[in-house]
Amino acid sequence: SVTATDAVLREYWDVDFSSVDPSRSFDDDVVRVAGCLSRAVKMRSAADSCPGILLNDCIESRLMMALLADVGSEPVKSCSVSLAPESTPGLASCSDFAQSYGAVHKSRSVTLDADELLDQIASVFDEPVADIHQVSAYRRCAVAGEHLGVALSPHGAGQSFAAAARYGALLQPDLNVGRSAGA
Repeated sequence: SVTATDAVLREYWDVDFSSVDPSRSFDDDVVRVAGCLSRAVKMRSAADSCPGILLNDCIESRLMMALLADVGSEPVKSCSVSLAPESTPGLASCSDFAQSYGAVHKSRSVTLDADELLDQIASVFDEPVADIHQVSAYRRCAVAGEHLGVALSPHGAGQSFAAAARYGALLQPDLNVGRSAGA
C-alpha cells in the first residue's frame, strides 16, 4: 500500500505567461487565434482529398466548419454521428448548421457495443485502451470514414478553449472572465 510519505507531488508542466505582452488587448488575441486556426485549416485543406468535418454540437466543430467553408471553393462535406438513444436533437441541430453553410451533410445514429468493439479498438491503437471514450470515438470515426476521405475533428479541443462553461461565461459582455482589470 502507498502512504502519504511515499507519494511525491511533482509539477509536470505549467503555462508560461512570462512572454505575454501585457499591452495586447483581448481583441488582438482573438485576431491572433483566428489567424492561427485559419492557417491550420488551410494547411489541412491542401490535401489531395478535400477534408470534411466531423460535426457535433460543440463550438469547436462549428468554428472549424465555418473556417473550412471560407477556404474552399466546393461545398464542405460534413458528417454527424450520435450515439443512440440520444440521437435526434443533436443530429437535427448539426444538419441545420451544415445547411447554413451549404454543406453536403450526412447524419447517422449508432449504437455502442463495447464488448464487440474492444478487440478491434485494441488492434487499431496497438495497445490496451483504458478510456471508454475510445469506443464512441472509434464508432464515430468509422461512420465518418464512410462519407469523408479526410475528416477534421475538434474532439479534445474543448480543453484548449477552456471548456464550454467558460465559453458560455465569455459570451456575457458584463463578465470579464479570466482577464485582469487592466488587461
